[in-house]
Amino acid sequence: MKNFFLCTMLLLFVSCREEIDQHVNANDGKQIISFKFLAEENVGLNEDVDGKISDSSPPYIELVMPKGVPLDKLKPLIEYEGGRIQPDLGQGKDRRFFDFTRGLLTFVVINDEENSAYDEKESAFYYVDVYTTGQESNMVQDDITVDEDGNLDILGSGDEDTNIIVDGLVNSGIEILEPITLAYFPSWSENWAGEGGNSKFRSIPSYVNVVFLSFAKPNMRYEKGSYDISATGIQTPYGGFALLESINALNNKGIKVILSVGGETYWGGALSGASAACYDINYQGIKDFLDDFNISGVDWDYEPGGFISILSEEFHVNKFIEFVTKTREIMPKGEYLVACAPSGVGALGGAGPQPNGIDDSSSPYNNDYGKSLGGIFSPATVVGASPATLFGFASSGHFIPVMKEVGSQIDIVAYQGYNVGGSSDRKVMYDAYAYYANIYGFVVVAGTHVATEPWGPYYYFDNNKIADLSEYIYNGGSQNRQGMNDGIMIWELLAPDPNNNGYEFMKIAHEVLKGTSKASAISIGMTAGPEEYTGGGEVSVSEGDSSEGGEGSSSGELYCGYPKWDANKIYSTRGSKVYLDGKIWSNEWWTQDEAPDVSKAYGVWRIVDDCNL
Repeated sequence: MKNFFLCTMLLLFVSCREEIDQHVNANDGKQIISFKFLAEENVGLNEDVDGKISDSSPPYIELVMPKGVPLDKLKPLIEYEGGRIQPDLGQGKDRRFFDFTRGLLTFVVINDEENSAYDEKESAFYYVDVYTTGQESNMVQDDITVDEDGNLDILGSGDEDTNIIVDGLVNSGIEILEPITLAYFPSWSENWAGEGGNSKFRSIPSYVNVVFLSFAKPNMRYEKGSYDISATGIQTPYGGFALLESINALNNKGIKVILSVGGETYWGGALSGASAACYDINYQGIKDFLDDFNISGVDWDYEPGGFISILSEEFHVNKFIEFVTKTREIMPKGEYLVACAPSGVGALGGAGPQPNGIDDSSSPYNNDYGKSLGGIFSPATVVGASPATLFGFASSGHFIPVMKEVGSQIDIVAYQGYNVGGSSDRKVMYDAYAYYANIYGFVVVAGTHVATEPWGPYYYFDNNKIADLSEYIYNGGSQNRQGMNDGIMIWELLAPDPNNNGYEFMKIAHEVLKGTSKASAISIGMTAGPEEYTGGGEVSVSEGDSSEGGEGSSSGELYCGYPKWDANKIYSTRGSKVYLDGKIWSNEWWTQDEAPDVSKAYGVWRIVDDCNL
């Protein structure tokens, strides 16, 4: 826990503007007199937002942002007795933002250096609660103390304080807290598994920390509480309750599961301006599916008509924007993850005008840059040449207007960095997306490929290339994104190939992204494989039960459609509903053996309905 505490201090104060004092002693008990966000330095703000500082003990600071402001990439200005402090974007590893999407968001201690001692003066500690208009405050008012070693203790949190702190005090299941290693898992490749049984999906190893379950149909239909997946497009050989066990198994390993919508086949017929059936999207049904199956979010994998070559057409650009906008209308940022899987050339300036690519003169990776590189990027290959190379695709730049319109509402851009012709430089795609990530605040995940790409001329990923790309991302690339949790994606984890292995790729990427040398990571990755599932994710409701909920109960008895709260059960997903004492309750974050209690106004459980039986 001490490491997290020091890290929080570093995030707040290690990088400060020269004209602002950066030396304040914690033991002086300096009072914070204002905590604000300046419009000129925070995306989405039209005017400054000032915090309301309480006179409680311990004190807290509350700020209400306008609706739509991204809360995961903010930059505060803090004024205290005798000076002020403001984190600076800086360069390299000093580049910092703050993520205020967690329940108990952070605490602030004015301190002078990394290894300062911290005393128990309550005036030095502040909770900071930031939320948007229409969103309930997540403030949790636990008592806090600091022990003689400088460790923070949250009273009433049980014996697992260290884990709770490491997860950001409140774990709603959606935070991105480490570099991403992301694998597409094709549901049609799964094998049958009964209760407690092993399977390919259930045995995904924990070094893969995000999984895209692919693919759901864009026009999928799902009835809340039914656990009937027959009309969703997911093609597992087992039913909904077995799928729920599989997802629970991954969640219990700390793996976030995201539903990938679309893919190459499910957008069939979705050509320019067509009124195709696949656009009949029921966003509420997608949300209900996510909620019932403990899924963290949705990935829009948009390949209209099975192609990416037409993505720069205005119709499809607007569709991509529509997917994100309508998703966010019912799946708020901070509660659900929204990901997109655009073409790898989607952030690179194209030859323009539409449909021959979209350019952005303000980006360092515009079309003029591509022409200046020569060789495989030479002007002769930019427009209409065959074979097309990196800057020659009609879809070049297609994601630029999407990012400009809704980039701040996207959490993960996992671009398809494969099938991009003969280019041997796969890093420039990362840099191009990173440029926009620094503006709009999403995380960039570079797509890689197992086995031969379907389109030639071919580029073969191998262990050395995976390690090299991972190291480049770990070091932040040309856009100085060290520490921003960017990572590696793979299509797809189970792809057969005699020379390459998806597990190896993911393990190597995982190791390099946490600082292991390339040579050591490759050596470690050579033995990588699945982790056999031995149980722990089972659900206790019986198949065919159409009741709402999904957490289940040992008896199967339901109250107003929901199971009774179970002290032995882990409620890992925010929004899980249970019955107790004539009320229906919903949890705000991960919990176990903490009973709903009306006396705890800011506890993990909140009342959502009465249930007077």
